[in-house]
Amino acid sequence: MQDFEDWETSGLIGIARACLNRADLRELWRYRRDLLTPIQADLLRIVQDKIDGQPELFDRQRQGYAQMAGLVLMSDWDRAIDFCTCMDIGARHRYHLMNKKRRKLNCGQWRFCAHCAWRREMDLQCRFLRTFNQGLWSWLTASFTGNLPMLSSYLNPDHRLVSHADIDTYLGAIRFAIKTMTDEGVFRGAILNEELHLESLYPLPLVTPHSHILILSNEPIVQAHLDRFQALTHQYRGQVWDLVSTGPNDARWEDYALKLTAHAKGFTETKPRRPPMLMVPDPRLKVELPINLDLKELQTQVDFAAVLDYPIKPVEITSPYLKARNALLRENPSDLEMLAQNVDEFIVASDLILTPRRSPVYYGACDPRRRRRTPYIGAPGSLVEDVDHRDQTKELLANLHPTAKIPDAS
Repeated sequence: MQDFEDWETSGLIGIARACLNRADLRELWRYRRDLLTPIQADLLRIVQDKIDGQPELFDRQRQGYAQMAGLVLMSDWDRAIDFCTCMDIGARHRYHLMNKKRRKLNCGQWRFCAHCAWRREMDLQCRFLRTFNQGLWSWLTASFTGNLPMLSSYLNPDHRLVSHADIDTYLGAIRFAIKTMTDEGVFRGAILNEELHLESLYPLPLVTPHSHILILSNEPIVQAHLDRFQALTHQYRGQVWDLVSTGPNDARWEDYALKLTAHAKGFTETKPRRPPMLMVPDPRLKVELPINLDLKELQTQVDFAAVLDYPIKPVEITSPYLKARNALLRENPSDLEMLAQNVDEFIVASDLILTPRRSPVYYGACDPRRRRRTPYIGAPGSLVEDVDHRDQTKELLANLHPTAKIPDAS
């Protein structure tokens, strides 16, 4: 291999960096001085120190944190530093991620960080594990047959522009169906979590939007309910901002200003929320792919606990990345740079699409915010954060899964 200074002066440093196996921390460490930026090299050291010093948090079996960390720290994602410094108080202070207003030690990026995903799993277990006998629980996986390109804009073979709005529409269609059937009384409640399954990274990042839903009902779900669900997803139309109604003449802003003034003068305790952007349906944004519904009735609390664990997990990038990389090394090594760009595009796009969408989403009797309309069956938020309640939940999980190792750190 020629001298790395020659690589940089000849403009090939980007290609050399793309040739690195980003999912291998040892390889990144070997070339950290030559091919990594100073910040990337520092983040690599922080990640390796966490894996060596806190294996119970970052090196558990089948966790995959090291591979994900390598892909993230080499990407252009603006939250890569937040991800890599998770649970490292010294590093977070050094990168100014902790101050008087923000004191969180964890990064909260649970769609990528395995530790933060585990924390959210425990929150879900503490909230609903003891509600198994409240009714009939069913597990529904709603997945579309086909895939969509994960690019900011892409002209498909039918010469129609595909963008992130299309992916948002498919996820929104499942939410619309669940909310409608809950409001109609078919379901008593539901817990929905959205996911983008990465099918491939080369030549385009292709994803399949799908959702996992825990459904609470009084009666068993039959085929007629699934047919109704399927019809609702195809009736849905994507939402866009109503730039005509949401303007300087919007009367909601006058009401907001009055409430804000009253709060500032101490007349009200609760600070008012800013009026949200008004949305209108766009007939161009519709579901075109067929949807596949897989339903399973949960018979035991063991199944229920396993299902509560399953949907909260980081997105799987490592396997598609290694598969595409190995194929390119054999057939077309010059396209490794394109693969690296696609990895960056997928990580950034996943954050842009999924982070604004609150997940898991609670409906009906599972929604703590609607307890005045519908009796809420789960544990309140104050109890979820209680140390004794969390310890009791871990003990119950250990009894349900005798072979499972429940981490003590939280």
